[in-house]
Amino acid sequence: MEIENSSGLSVKVRPQEEESLSSFIIRVARSNGAGIHWFMNNYRSSNSDHIKTSDISRLDFYPNNVLNIELVEQHLCLEKGSLRELSFQNILMKFKGEGKPESSRFMKGVIRKYLHYCPACLSEGDYYSLLWRIETIHFCFKHRTHLISMCNSCNRPINYNSIRQIGCCPYCESKLARENRDSEVIDLDSLSEEFRIREILKELLSTKPFNFDSKDIAMRILYVSSKDEVSNDFYERIGIQKNYLLQFARDSMTYKRSIHLDTIIRFLCEVNLSFEEFIRIDVPKKYEERILDGDKSKNSNEYFCQAPWCSFYLQAGSLEFTGTSTKIKGGRKLICYMYCSECGCEYAIYEDALIERSYFIKGYLSMKVENISQLSLREMCTITGLTVSQNRRLLAYLNCRGLIGEYSYIYDDQLVAHFVNALKAGVRISNIVKWTSWKNEGHYLTYRYHARVMQALNMKKKIQPDRKNKNGVEHMLSEICWSLIQSEVKITNDEIYNALGITVQTLRKWGFHEYIKEMKYKQKMLQRRKRIEDWMGRIEKFFCEEWKNDMEMKVIYERLNLSQSYLCGFAPEVNVLIKERSLGISPGGKTDIQ
Repeated sequence: MEIENSSGLSVKVRPQEEESLSSFIIRVARSNGAGIHWFMNNYRSSNSDHIKTSDISRLDFYPNNVLNIELVEQHLCLEKGSLRELSFQNILMKFKGEGKPESSRFMKGVIRKYLHYCPACLSEGDYYSLLWRIETIHFCFKHRTHLISMCNSCNRPINYNSIRQIGCCPYCESKLARENRDSEVIDLDSLSEEFRIREILKELLSTKPFNFDSKDIAMRILYVSSKDEVSNDFYERIGIQKNYLLQFARDSMTYKRSIHLDTIIRFLCEVNLSFEEFIRIDVPKKYEERILDGDKSKNSNEYFCQAPWCSFYLQAGSLEFTGTSTKIKGGRKLICYMYCSECGCEYAIYEDALIERSYFIKGYLSMKVENISQLSLREMCTITGLTVSQNRRLLAYLNCRGLIGEYSYIYDDQLVAHFVNALKAGVRISNIVKWTSWKNEGHYLTYRYHARVMQALNMKKKIQPDRKNKNGVEHMLSEICWSLIQSEVKITNDEIYNALGITVQTLRKWGFHEYIKEMKYKQKMLQRRKRIEDWMGRIEKFFCEEWKNDMEMKVIYERLNLSQSYLCGFAPEVNVLIKERSLGISPGGKTDIQ
């Protein structure tokens, strides 16, 4: 069939309620007798080059980068802008700020790569819901049942990139639809939070115009949470730290970022607000000014090093910020982590006062009047109030600066340089401590607290690993397991850990150990089936080319390089085949005619 752009599409398909755009385009192409690949290229946008069939899943994210949506609407006689509601484009446009909506990380990790579906919905309507693509949506409220995450026939998760037909598994071609009578019915009272999430998402998907940036969102969240006393874990529950929100509100980030959609939704659920109510919040000018002025409260020039032996002692501006803004230590809230680049002592602000985070000044002052050369570590603990381990480190620190003893420690400059270069190259201190260069712990500690080494440690950027999303890990885990099966690599905990970057303990905590166990068993069964098929082929070839009527069974097994006793337990059907073929019985159960 040829589709003439001037005459439109002969079959006018209408989108279903909550249908995804990818589902709709598949239905439109099929109804008009066109292939998906040809149809998408015929309607591709000016931003697209040649489109692949796998690009079908991109339609649900930002369709304007793939198809000329306005032209499709025109040829289907649909209201202008109606197809955008079948994708997440409206959400991205509302929160894009100054950046390009298609480049926004606002919904990173929220959109599923693998189909979750309700079989009962598919039996009633031949389409996929857009909300099924959201990671936090796990239930069908219409049929009060869990969404299914894989094909019931082949047990494979269905990648959206592979979908070519609605309601059909792209791998085994089985039908996904079925009636609801066998499904487990869910108590709706237990799903109140997910119901609220669905309602919020529907509000965001609507065409109602507004434009928010992260500064507006952060200021509103801070204001709402300030009106009522919130619990200590409030910000943890909504998925963001208060200091991070303050950076958004003050627009003080080095690199532009967006407050994540998941954080906004969790906040609205936590404080029981609709999104309509959220955007109507009017933040008082005085509150906004107080938030913005708070950014000017701390300056490192106001503080100075307090180590008596340091050449920067009591000099204003001698401390530098580490980049850590807030931590809770021993029940105390420490802010503005700082260090002295000269002596390496570490500081923080607690209740507007500068305190030492290291213990070198405390230890030095407590031992200053003592002859520590005659003291044991246990006796030093009584004097300093520090642990044995802390006193070992204190002695190493003081010794390498010549603050104790009659002579200064003589360093191997090459080893110091090696230590410093390793830190600059990103080598972990936990690996450096294992070097064979060290004679003992004291030898390592003396180099660990060398001034140049401490400077390199303090200047070293702390690279935080990407936070793993549980739902995202679930899909990655599935993909990795199937990849290992297809590449015939044994599924082990180490293989999974190396691929995911997540410990087995975390996977167990998240409840994935049963799935891993199941996939290990599945791989074992597939390997067993493959071995048996290989043996069967070898047996058939043997009886066609090498077998003789007078051959004994022992000789047959030797020629086949198989063990009859092993096969009795592992694959008795192979023994049956060998016996049948030796008796001249074909695999179909008929006696061969000689």
